[in-house]
Amino acid sequence: KTIWYTRQEMLRQGLLTPATHFLQIDTDVIPSNEQIDKLLSYDEDFISGYYQDTMKNPCVIKNNNYYLGKGVEEVDVLSMGFSLMKREVAEEIEYPEPSPSNKIDADTEFCNLVRKAGFKIKVDFDLCAPQLLLGKF
Repeated sequence: KTIWYTRQEMLRQGLLTPATHFLQIDTDVIPSNEQIDKLLSYDEDFISGYYQDTMKNPCVIKNNNYYLGKGVEEVDVLSMGFSLMKREVAEEIEYPEPSPSNKIDADTEFCNLVRKAGFKIKVDFDLCAPQLLLGKF
């Protein structure tokens, strides 16, 4: 099983607890303790720090393009590898299977559903976390 299944199952299991937020950090994204604390300090529906994919593109999309902003900005799609989501988002929207099915995650599909449900998606571009596989593929 791939990342999409893990994200889906972690949110399902999380909803069985009294947690108010869900923090997700991929194994190849290494934020500092200070970056995690900063992310946890926000009162946002769905927010992430910033990192790049293995091709050195920002893992953020705005207006159908890769996007690198400044400070905290609303975006269309974030990558959930360093993200914090309020419980209400996970209660309303189940993390979907990807389309096409051979994709490793469904973060884009999930973000589209989050926005459609009226929740805000934001990225703090000051929280740039190292991505261990950057440039490895």
